[in-house]
Amino acid sequence: MKNKIRQFNCLFGFLGITTCIYSTFIMPYLKMKGFSITELGILSSINISMSILGQFVFGYLCDAMKTIKKIFIFNLCLLFLVAVTMMINTKAALVIAFVAAFGLFQGPLSVLSDSWVLSNEKYVREGFGSIRAWSSIGWAVCSVLMGTIIEKFGWGAFFIGYLMMLLLTSAITIKIDDIHREKKHNDKSKKVNPLILFKDYRYVFIVLIMLLLTTTHQTMAFLYVKITNLGGTSKHIGISAFVMAACELPVFFGAKYIIKRFKLTNLLMFSSIIYVIRMLLLENSSSYIQVILLGSLQMLTFAVYVLAYKYFITEIAPNNLQVTAQSVAGSICAIGSIVFSSAAGYLIDSRGINTLFQVGAVTSVTATILIIIYKVFIERTQLRME
Repeated sequence: MKNKIRQFNCLFGFLGITTCIYSTFIMPYLKMKGFSITELGILSSINISMSILGQFVFGYLCDAMKTIKKIFIFNLCLLFLVAVTMMINTKAALVIAFVAAFGLFQGPLSVLSDSWVLSNEKYVREGFGSIRAWSSIGWAVCSVLMGTIIEKFGWGAFFIGYLMMLLLTSAITIKIDDIHREKKHNDKSKKVNPLILFKDYRYVFIVLIMLLLTTTHQTMAFLYVKITNLGGTSKHIGISAFVMAACELPVFFGAKYIIKRFKLTNLLMFSSIIYVIRMLLLENSSSYIQVILLGSLQMLTFAVYVLAYKYFITEIAPNNLQVTAQSVAGSICAIGSIVFSSAAGYLIDSRGINTLFQVGAVTSVTATILIIIYKVFIERTQLRME
């Protein structure tokens, strides 16, 4: 039992490092190769779009083929081939194809790994939070060390580090048993049809909440603007990212107790309310030190929110659509993030960064209202019927 959890800990730790290397340094690498900011923006959009497609396609394939392990290894192998090829050739036309491939095969790995744990035996599912914490640890460590390594040894270290982590991730993936699903009494449908999910009002509810709170959290992608506007540097941006990643850990490690102690809808409402407070405090912060310290609220917002929605979807989704349910919800939220990010640039240029935090507060308030409506009119009705 403990051996399987240790294997997943290693997988999530390695995957956190792998994802951080690519997500954090691919665009600076391409900029160094001579790509303009406009071209990088287009490449980023292609990467995100293909990531959305990959989440849906590979999530569906996992449920249809009743395997996560084989799909996971397939993606890792193709990522290795793409990375090796990109080391050799960085012509503009090929780079577009490479970035698209990275998005298609790298993007789904986080959702697939989460689903792998949540589709496992009960004792593994209950340990999801502490397992997920290792991804944050990997990301935090990588965010601190990788930039220094690249500065010392050059951009060749970027690809070497990425390829090494792909190999380590593949090695631990091979050792882990494939998904094991316990049969649910309400699992009536054998056909893998994603549209079935939207016939369940609970799934529609959680996707709406995710869409709103993901939009709120997407404001964090522009936190560097607030920090630099207040006199901070790239060093302070890095510290801010580290603080947020580190502050997720207590919630993830205590997830087993939290999930048993509190209702998932209560956790969603709590995180939504704290998001409102966080947005208002960020809007009114007057120094980059305050912004960095507000990163500690990551443990009460993002970490709680992730735990709640992951377990909520696992509870309500049919057994044969577990991975698809997580992937479809993630894809819809990613589309929302693209739309919001596109609008965010205009808002920042025309009205300033604080307007973005005001929008984040509004989306959080809306999410809170929807959760209250769900609890009052739907959850209570269900309890009376039972």
